[in-house]
Amino acid sequence: MAERDLWTAVLLLAVEDATFGIGGESGSSRKTKLRMIEETRTFLTTENEDLQIVCDGADPDMMQVIEHMRKRIAEAPTAEELLDGVQKRKIEFNASQRKEQEKRSIPTYTHNGETLTLAEWSERTGLKVSTIHARLGRGWPLAKALSVSVEDAQEEARQEVQGRACREAQKKTWRRGPPELTITHNGETLTVKEWSWRTGINAATIKTRLRKGMPTEKVLTVGDLRSA
Repeated sequence: MAERDLWTAVLLLAVEDATFGIGGESGSSRKTKLRMIEETRTFLTTENEDLQIVCDGADPDMMQVIEHMRKRIAEAPTAEELLDGVQKRKIEFNASQRKEQEKRSIPTYTHNGETLTLAEWSERTGLKVSTIHARLGRGWPLAKALSVSVEDAQEEARQEVQGRACREAQKKTWRRGPPELTITHNGETLTVKEWSWRTGINAATIKTRLRKGMPTEKVLTVGDLRSA
C-alpha cells in the first residue's frame, strides 16, 4: 500500500470514530470511549501539528478538513448518544438473533405454499392458537384446521356427538332383546319399521299380518285386506 493510502486510511478512521463512535469491539470502558471520541473530534476540528502531518500525507488541505468536520460533528449525535446507539444496536442484534433461534425451534406448518408457525397462522386466520392446535391433535388436515370457522366446527361437533349418541342408543337397544324382525321381499331385506316407512303401512299392522301367516306380498300390500 502506498504511503499516501496509509495516511488516507488514518484520516478516514479518525473521521469514522468522530462521527459514528468507538465500536463495542474495542474492549474499552464507556468512560474511555467517551474520552477517545472527544479527543478525535478535537483533533479533527482544531489546528494542530498531528493533523497537519496526516493531511500532508493524505494530501487534503487541513483547513478544509477542519471546516468540513466542524459542520459534520455539529450535526452528529453527541458522544454519549453515539455510545448509546452502539449499545442499542448491539442489544437489538442480540434480541434479533435470539428471536430467530427461537423461531427455528418452533414447529412450522406449510399451507398453500406458505410456511408459518401456529401463532402466525392464528394471526392470519383469526383462529386461536389453541383452536388450531386442538384441531390438528384430533387429526384434522391442516387446510381444514385453518379454514373452518368456529361456528361451523361447533355445529360439526354437535352433529358428531348426536350421531355417536344415536349409535350408542342403538347398541343398547340391541343388547336388551333379540334382533329386530326382518322381512325379505323382491330381493330386499328390511326391518318391519323400515318396511313401514317404505310402504306407509303401520308397523303394528305388518306384524299382525305376519302373525296371521299371510304371504309377504299381502303383508306389504297397502289397503284393507279383510275381504281378501
